[in-house]
Amino acid sequence: MKKLFAQIGSVATKIESWLSLLGLVAGTGLFSWLASQWAWLADQGWAAVILVSIVCSCFLITSVSLTYFFLKRLQISKNNARDETDNHIAQERDEINDLKPQIYEGSHEKLMLFIVDNLIPTCTAIVNIRAGLIRHVARDEKIAFLAENGLSYVDREFHQPYERLLDLCGSPSAFIPHKEMIECVAKIEINYTKYGRAIDDMAIEYGVSLQDNEETAKHFKIWAIRNEELIRAYEAIKRDSRQGKLFRPARMHRWGQRSPVSEGNPRAMSY
Repeated sequence: MKKLFAQIGSVATKIESWLSLLGLVAGTGLFSWLASQWAWLADQGWAAVILVSIVCSCFLITSVSLTYFFLKRLQISKNNARDETDNHIAQERDEINDLKPQIYEGSHEKLMLFIVDNLIPTCTAIVNIRAGLIRHVARDEKIAFLAENGLSYVDREFHQPYERLLDLCGSPSAFIPHKEMIECVAKIEINYTKYGRAIDDMAIEYGVSLQDNEETAKHFKIWAIRNEELIRAYEAIKRDSRQGKLFRPARMHRWGQRSPVSEGNPRAMSY
């Protein structure tokens, strides 16, 4: 009998089945007493009284169990509907949030334009200077290619953020979050002068004039102009308090300062 009541409704538990058994016993006793008050039934003997009591108890317990089962299912349905609504709202909110970051606004847009207009052209020029110098020294395209790749790995602290920011120059332009953009600019700034000194050291070692060599002269002229523009444009960035770690209004920039080349100073990219 206990197994029978335990199977009423998929939500029945062991505790509920024991309660059903207890209810059956108590109900049988109660209905036995009530049945014994009915003279005609009492005249039929105790077997008839107990049988009627068990039937009535089973009917009562079944009714209670089914009521509980349907109420439970109704509650589950309501919870599922609420969860489905919440998930739909959350999905719509996520879709809105996914669309919102694709818009460059305020200081984020200001930094993006600085990168596109100043930083990328300057870095591209300095990268081209080194590539031209390597081609001149190597005298072989394959060797120059391998050397450039090797040096790019050595200078990955400069090249990796630079290549990430190059995505802004695509069509359509990529979206880079403000914090990531700040981090890329900071890494390039830290390694920029080191990169330029390495080019100077290589040019001096091999006796190459960056301004006059056919492989580097064009890129050097572009870089010299772009570098000055970069320094001027960066003043507005380092004075913007919303630019995170780039905010240094009282500190000197770290983009270097090219000085005129002279006999005593052969460094074309002096800092």
